[in-house]
Amino acid sequence: MRVITAHAAKGLEFKCVFIPDLSRDVFPLHGCPEDEESNLFYVAMTRAVDLLYLVSANGSPSPFISRIPPECCAVREEARKTRTQQLLLFEE
Repeated sequence: MRVITAHAAKGLEFKCVFIPDLSRDVFPLHGCPEDEESNLFYVAMTRAVDLLYLVSANGSPSPFISRIPPECCAVREEARKTRTQQLLLFEE
């Protein structure tokens, strides 16, 4: 597995690509020109040969997600898990 930025992925191809944290103000990055961020999102998506996973975990999803035609997507929403208490290895 390789973990690289979308900038570094230009010109490369991978069987499977994950684009994490697709949340508003993260991708597109707050304060950056939206057209540049849109181009970068396109580059990141088109690196995938077989599978592309777009992940939005917290907050509002990126507006870029809504630009993808529905017939190209299989959406799976996971129910939020309740926060569990950390188990202690040793008693205090």
